[in-house]
Amino acid sequence: MPAEPVTAIIRNHDRKLILSAAPIILILGLSTRYILQFIVFQGDKDSVIKFRESIYFFSSGNLLNSIFANHGFEFFTLCYGVVWFRYLTTGLRGNINNSSPTNDQGSSVQQDSSDQLDPHKILSSKTIIYRYLVLTFSLTALILLKSIVRNLTTFLISGHFMALMTFSLSLYHHIHSTLTPTGDEDQTRNIYTNGDIYGEVILWVGLVLIGIWWLLLFVTTVFYHTVPEKLIGLGLGYLPSFIAYNLV
Repeated sequence: MPAEPVTAIIRNHDRKLILSAAPIILILGLSTRYILQFIVFQGDKDSVIKFRESIYFFSSGNLLNSIFANHGFEFFTLCYGVVWFRYLTTGLRGNINNSSPTNDQGSSVQQDSSDQLDPHKILSSKTIIYRYLVLTFSLTALILLKSIVRNLTTFLISGHFMALMTFSLSLYHHIHSTLTPTGDEDQTRNIYTNGDIYGEVILWVGLVLIGIWWLLLFVTTVFYHTVPEKLIGLGLGYLPSFIAYNLV
C-alpha cells in the first residue's frame, strides 16, 4: 500500500490537535529534568549544568538554537511566504463558471481557465496577509512585555516558548487552512494535489521546521528557565496564533 501523502495527513487531522503538542513537550521536558537532576545527579545543579555544556546540542551556543531559534522569525516568514505564494500560483486561478460561452454560430467556445480569477482565493489571500500582520504585531507586543517585566523584576519569561510556540502553531494553522477545501471541489481545489511533488516538498519543509522548533522547546524545558517562567511563556505563546486564526 503506498504511503499516504503529507497533504492528506495534514488535511485529515484537525489543526486543533497541534495545540496539545506544547503541553506534552513541557511534561516530557520537566520529567527528563527531574530524572537528570534528582536521580542521575542526585540534586547537584552544577553537575546538570556541566552535563548540558558537555553536549554540544544541549549547550546555549549550539547550532540549531543559534540558527532556528535566534532567526526563527526569518524562517517563519520565509516558509509562510512560500506557502502563500504556492497558494496564489496554484489556487488563485480556476474555473469559476462551468458553462462555456457560445460564439455567433451557437457553438460553445472553450475558455482559458487561467484567465479567470476565483474571488474566494483573492479574499483568502488578503486574509493570509492580515493574519501575518496580526501575528507579527502580537509577537512584538509580547517581546516588549517580556522586556518590561525583566526590567521591573528578576522574572524572565521564556522567550523561546513565546516565540517558538507562536511560529510552530501559526505555521501549522497556515498550512492546514490552505489545505482545507471550501465549497465546490471543482471551483476551490486545494493548493496542493497528491501528485504535486513541489507542494509535497514545501509541506515537508514546513513540518520539519516545526519539528526543529519543538525539539528546541524540549531542550529549553529540560535545561533552561524556572517552571513559572516556562508556563507563562507557554501561555503567552498561544495568544498570537489564537488571535490570528480565530479573530481575523
